[in-house]
Amino acid sequence: MNFEFQRRAIELIEQDFATYEEFLEKYDSTVNPDNYAYRARLWQYFDGIGYLLHEKLIDLDSVYYLIGGIQPEMHWLKWKPIIEGNRKRYDNPEMYKWLEYLANEFKKMRIKKNLSDYPKDADGWIQT
Repeated sequence: MNFEFQRRAIELIEQDFATYEEFLEKYDSTVNPDNYAYRARLWQYFDGIGYLLHEKLIDLDSVYYLIGGIQPEMHWLKWKPIIEGNRKRYDNPEMYKWLEYLANEFKKMRIKKNLSDYPKDADGWIQT
């Protein structure tokens, strides 16, 4: 991940919204296309890695250590209600399923390493 990608990921995870409807009002592609583009790029990145992992084209240990151990989980926890809302809205139940898969595999890895089942978030990005 380059600097710009990481900076955008931080901007996205700092977004403030309480409900799916509020998210749509602030960040939907029709009102904020740049935000949508950054978000889709991030989600597709993790979705692609999740697919490669599922197909055993890459191994979990390598992905876990290269990505830093928490990012897929952190982003899944942040975006889960939005992705699930979009799955219903667009009648696409498999939308970003590999991002979800990747986050779940990271969660299993954290448990296997005797870490908490979700990443700690000193900055308040994760709402659990």
